[in-house]
Amino acid sequence: MVFERVSRPRRELAAAYYSPEACHYHYLQMAENNHRDYLRGSEVWIKKYFYVLRPVPACRGIERGHGVVPMEFSRLVESVVDEEDLRQAVQDLLRRKRAGEELDRGPRIAAISDFLDAEVRRLSTNKPPPGGPTSIETLDRVFLASLLDVYGDSIRQSAAAASPGPSRGKRTRRSR
Repeated sequence: MVFERVSRPRRELAAAYYSPEACHYHYLQMAENNHRDYLRGSEVWIKKYFYVLRPVPACRGIERGHGVVPMEFSRLVESVVDEEDLRQAVQDLLRRKRAGEELDRGPRIAAISDFLDAEVRRLSTNKPPPGGPTSIETLDRVFLASLLDVYGDSIRQSAAAASPGPSRGKRTRRSR
């Protein structure tokens, strides 16, 4: 399958090119924006808690050197949320979401809100772990190989049509 041939080399490069600093800033920006827009005041957008509950623990995991942030939310929470009352509140919120409950505006959930308020503030003042230097040559090779793997026939046909053939070579003064 083309998708697997193209995506496997990119996944293998992820760990080598992972930048804790870039990921930290990405997740922090996401947390700050959503926290500011949806989670201020005594009544908040309940479903928007998830928009901040993913990036804040992601930043914690980056700080602790856990590497690439896991996609699975429950795995992320288990790996970095140490506070039992917070973990329980997050599990309750997840249960409500899975049950299909409307998670519109409602009273703030103290355990989650207090944690997010403190962590967003703390993360905003801390420097992220530095990223290491990386070279782009390998990325260029993988990208080119991916393009050729997916669009190879089209690229080869276009290149053949554009290149001068034996009868369409350079014109000399005499052949004009």
